[in-house]
Amino acid sequence: FIGAQTGYYNNGAHNLMIGALAGYNNRGDYNVLIGYFAGDDNDGSTNNSHKNVAIGYTALTNVETGANQNTAVGYSTLFTNTANGNTAVGFSVLRTNTSGSGNSGFGSNALRLNSTGSGNTALGNAALAPHACKTTIDTYLKPLLIGADPMDTEYLWESMYRRTLP
Repeated sequence: FIGAQTGYYNNGAHNLMIGALAGYNNRGDYNVLIGYFAGDDNDGSTNNSHKNVAIGYTALTNVETGANQNTAVGYSTLFTNTANGNTAVGFSVLRTNTSGSGNSGFGSNALRLNSTGSGNTALGNAALAPHACKTTIDTYLKPLLIGADPMDTEYLWESMYRRTLP
């Protein structure tokens, strides 16, 4: 353990912790926790959390109830995670995930508001973030669709596609 109060209440085994308060309340085994508050409160209540990797400020900070085999790289990634097998890379990716398992998010704020969905993959800035989708629909697609012929699907698809190109 390297850093002020790193692994302070650690009861787990075979862990690597680097950074102030990293793994402060860790009770799991085989975790790699690097960064300020990384993996803090990794207590799992009654079920320990094992085989997680957290790199970055507050990555995997509130891991509870046996969240296993997660990878979190970046500021506040998988912050409230309680599930297994998630991968989050980037700023605040899967930040509010609670019980969703098997998710992969890559890019700033990808799947940021996902809480219970499982098996999702998001790639890119704010990918699968509801507020980004709503803004795109309201700003770019809604004006094209209001008053248009719903039976002319080819025209509508082409119009929406061209309107959302970078």
